[in-house]
Amino acid sequence: MNFLTDEILAGRKVGTNGEDASALYIKSRLESLGYEATIATFSIKDCWHAHETPVNGKNVLALLKGSGRKSEEVIVISAHFDGVGSSSMTFRPAADDNASGTVALLALAEKLKTRKWNRSILLAYFSGEEAAGCGSTAFSQSVSSDNFRWNINLDMVGRPRTSSLTVMMLTGNDDQSELVSVFQKAVKKTRLKLVLGKDLPEYPPWGWASDHRSFRDVGIPSVMVSDGNGSVIHGPQDVKETINFDYLNEATNLVFEALKRLDKR
Repeated sequence: MNFLTDEILAGRKVGTNGEDASALYIKSRLESLGYEATIATFSIKDCWHAHETPVNGKNVLALLKGSGRKSEEVIVISAHFDGVGSSSMTFRPAADDNASGTVALLALAEKLKTRKWNRSILLAYFSGEEAAGCGSTAFSQSVSSDNFRWNINLDMVGRPRTSSLTVMMLTGNDDQSELVSVFQKAVKKTRLKLVLGKDLPEYPPWGWASDHRSFRDVGIPSVMVSDGNGSVIHGPQDVKETINFDYLNEATNLVFEALKRLDKR
């Protein structure tokens, strides 16, 4: 969190030196854990909306190969590491959106190594989410999705909406019993309370506003784990000092427990 929110990265905007340094840092951390990590460049205009000029950026990918009879099937766990960037007058550190998800996914990378998995797990650190999902769109359009089974996306998992609230939101394909049931069982192993977007009086407008949307668009069941706290994102107030690391740790545990149950299906 300290590194990703450092002012030298200028908010980690896609296509900048801050994005480059962030990608190299994530790759290095993964390699220190024993992964073979790659930085995949992309250049794309047509994302969730069309850009006038191509968006150029970098994704970081690492595959943990499964050892069971379902090893050809892949569960994708994702988080975007880019931010909206800073101006000459305003530094936007993008701590919750989405250094928090990036940190959680790095913590998961370490936890995943503690057990053997039936299916393979792809760790995907996307850039360009803040530019209409260009990184995840480029990825989902460039690979065959035949073996991709599910996507779990981490976006904003570090700042509960109130200091005493332990709610974690699950949106996206939260109407699919297969995905929902594993999270409903997994949350019992944490101190969190799981709330499904579909159970709210009005489905949140941000329910599909992250990289899991790109997987849905190619037919892969996908959900987003999020604190749902958009009060200070994309501004200078989204700082590391307001991140609740106990809460972030519980988000990591929630996804890990859900993965264990998905892997057994």
